[in-house]
Amino acid sequence: MRLSIRHDTKIYKSSAVQEVSQSGIGVSVRVRKHVRQYVPNTAHMANAELNEMIANEFAKGEPVHRFKLRSGEIAEIRRSANFYYIAVMRGRGTANVRYDIIVIQPSYKQVSDEEEKKRRLQHGWGVQ
Repeated sequence: MRLSIRHDTKIYKSSAVQEVSQSGIGVSVRVRKHVRQYVPNTAHMANAELNEMIANEFAKGEPVHRFKLRSGEIAEIRRSANFYYIAVMRGRGTANVRYDIIVIQPSYKQVSDEEEKKRRLQHGWGVQ
């Protein structure tokens, strides 16, 4: 599939996972962009360094849920200290599994009831 007639760029199902870290975990461009934007001191890191940082944090995370995609591949949700990751498992068996991280979402910390009331009043939602 092509973006347009003028652009000869192809879109692949792998969600632009181009570079694989040394630990065998691929990181999509979208994930790198999100991390660079929201995590301090990562804006000027090289792609390889950032991939290693993301891969290490993903590896430390605990698996939350596994599910099957429409394509037949298995995906896994992991939660680390800072983010939830969705990664597609590539390969067969337990020894040759490679992960491709395709989506990242910040994990929200629990806040006190007083803090929640302040936020609701700030946004005009009222207090429940």
